[in-house]
Amino acid sequence: MGAQLIGVLQSVRHRGLIPVIRPLIEALRWQAGFWLSDALVQRVLRDAGE
Repeated sequence: MGAQLIGVLQSVRHRGLIPVIRPLIEALRWQAGFWLSDALVQRVLRDAGE
């Protein structure tokens, strides 16, 4: 489910509905307990230009 949610965040970011996704990803990881690999997070942030 985590990877699917990341895809939704990427889509929303691409459409300009949110300015950045880093804080949302960090909240998912550290507050909600989603397991996302560091490599995935880095790739997503790089692709989003963050």
